[in-house]
Amino acid sequence: MDLVIGLAGFALSKLRSFYLASDVVVNVGALVGFLVVAIGAERLARYDTSRYFGRGARTDALYTVFYLGGFYAILFGGPIGWVFKRLLMGFLPFLELNLLARLPVAIRAVVALAVLDVARYWLHRWTHSSRVLWAFHQIHHSQEALAPLTNFRFHFIDYALHGLTIIVVYVLLGPPPEMWLLVGLVFTWINLLAHSGYRWSFGPLELIFVSPRYHALHHSIEPEHANHNFGMTFSLWDHLFGTAARATRPPRAFGIPEPKLPESFFSQFAAPFLRLGHGHRVRRAGA
Repeated sequence: MDLVIGLAGFALSKLRSFYLASDVVVNVGALVGFLVVAIGAERLARYDTSRYFGRGARTDALYTVFYLGGFYAILFGGPIGWVFKRLLMGFLPFLELNLLARLPVAIRAVVALAVLDVARYWLHRWTHSSRVLWAFHQIHHSQEALAPLTNFRFHFIDYALHGLTIIVVYVLLGPPPEMWLLVGLVFTWINLLAHSGYRWSFGPLELIFVSPRYHALHHSIEPEHANHNFGMTFSLWDHLFGTAARATRPPRAFGIPEPKLPESFFSQFAAPFLRLGHGHRVRRAGA
């Protein structure tokens, strides 16, 4: 009984520290503010808001709670971070270069944002080109009605890879924590907007920033749109590395090639392991 009480107390203390963390407060605040403005404006304009309340939206909401509610941090993120920290201290101390230490704060923020985003761009391309990684990343693409919370529909393996990328960049650059809050806020808002389902274009700025219309092509199920528009925040990387696609019409449909994934939070967490374990051929996007 004492062991159970001790474990419960430990879990509660971890959750308490998680909820009070400044980055969580910023992300949750950004999300709530975005949803209030978006849904309120759409209702006033009498737009169809059904994508916020369907079965797929409920699955997206469960992913959001899983990641922002601390469950991922307790079950996966915390242990992974602890192991990486031990490896860093024991075998990889040379990675702590603190490259931005002598730069002004404003320049640190811009450089950190750019370096982190180009790293995420290449990771994103890798999750589409690797059969194994695509088995996990296709969870994100399984949503057939884009909405802001689709931004959180990620398998925990996929999410962990993004988290490790952020940690590595952070270790190399070494900027102060308060600057990373600003970077995280920018990422959150742009990514929520990119998955909003709007047909907005940023005009000439779309050559630099990812717009909802630009990212919608990445989620398109049409073959001509496959393996394009990998940029997470900046579309600039796609233009530099030859993966940009622009279209005059919106995609006809979103989703993944057959076979479809079950529209269930727990089934989607198990599906990649089951498919890979049974040797099923996982069809990559655009294959």
